[in-house]
Parts: sequence; C-alpha cells; structure tokens
Amino acid sequence: MAPEPEKHSRFDAKKNQIFIYLFNTMDGGKFAKLVRDGDCSKNMQKHEAWTKFAAAFNHATGSSYSKRQLQDNYATERKKASSSHKNKDDLDLSRFRKDCAVTGGGPPTAASLSGTRYRNFV
Repeated sequence: MAPEPEKHSRFDAKKNQIFIYLFNTMDGGKFAKLVRDGDCSKNMQKHEAWTKFAAAFNHATGSSYSKRQLQDNYATERKKASSSHKNKDDLDLSRFRKDCAVTGGGPPTAASLSGTRYRNFV
C-alpha cells in the first residue's frame, strides 16, 4: 500500500501561529471583530483593514503574501475548523441513532450510555 501523500499548507506552523496572533490582536482585537462579525458599514473599511493586516503579516514573517492570499488562508482555516467540528457531531449523532435502532427505536440501553459520547443527545 502506498503511503498517503503529505498535505501541503500555504503556511508552515510558525507562520500560522503568527497569522492567528496578529489576526486576534491587531488594533486591540478590532480587526478580528471586523472580519468575523462584518462589523463595518463600508467594504472599503474591510479592504483597508486587510491591506494593513497583510503589511503587518509580511513584515513579521519576512514574506510577500498578497491581501487576497491571506483572506483565502483565513477562509480555508475557518472552513476546516467548522467542518471538523461538524463531522465529530455528525458521527456522535449517527452512533446515537444506531444504538437507538438496536433497542427498537426506543431510548438507548444503559450500557450504551455509560460513556460520555451521547451527553448532548439525551
């Protein structure tokens, strides 16, 4: 069996840590709020904020990423975090339904509830 290919990331671990740190602390947290919550009245504010973030990130890392590349990285990381959390919840719910089906559709048996897997569903 061939080894699984290594997943490539645009940023190494150090650059990703710098990205997260700058994202959360830039302008006293106002940048993160602006991007996450869409807390602005004009798209120009968002454009200027990302341009300023790109300059700070490039200065900190010694690289030359564009504003668009950093926005894409943010969107990718956010999507990964969301999907991994969603997949775990879907898997737990699937197991819960499977155990309910074993009992004829009623509640799961005490043995299947002994773990902490179904804490959110009961």
